[in-house]
Amino acid sequence: MPFDRFALLVSGRCSLSKRVEEGRRALIPILRTSGGHWRRIGDGRSGLRSNVAEVSRYEDLIVWQLADRLSARVRSAAKSFPKEERFELTTQLRRAVRSIPANIVEGSGQKGPRAFARYVRMALGSLRETEYWLKEACEDGYLAKDVHESLRGDIRHLRILTFRLLRALERKAS
Repeated sequence: MPFDRFALLVSGRCSLSKRVEEGRRALIPILRTSGGHWRRIGDGRSGLRSNVAEVSRYEDLIVWQLADRLSARVRSAAKSFPKEERFELTTQLRRAVRSIPANIVEGSGQKGPRAFARYVRMALGSLRETEYWLKEACEDGYLAKDVHESLRGDIRHLRILTFRLLRALERKAS
């Protein structure tokens, strides 16, 4: 997924991302309002208040959508691992990748941005663990290099978005 498209969360039935103006140095978290307009969130300079901590449905979080998609892709790739790795590498990889969207879901149900941020940090840890297990699988020859590179790209993209969500939550909490 190219980095010129970015969004942390959306509401309702809108698309997953919004093109960011060309020439921007950093990606800006954005929200689609009920009126269909895009606006910045969690950006102290914009003067707009972030409502990222008051998300009512975790399904609206782009971070969760991408984490869920990554989880499905990794679990699908792990099906081809040899049987002798079934209770070792495969199990560790599946647990790590499943905990990424699960932590986001659990955090979104907590009261306040500080508690939500704690679960987002756990999701980031699980994301790192998933990246490590995928590297091990590739080095052991259980995962094709092109599949590994594709998954690494998804992980990098998800990590950037998750850090942006964490930063917005931390700003909201302070």
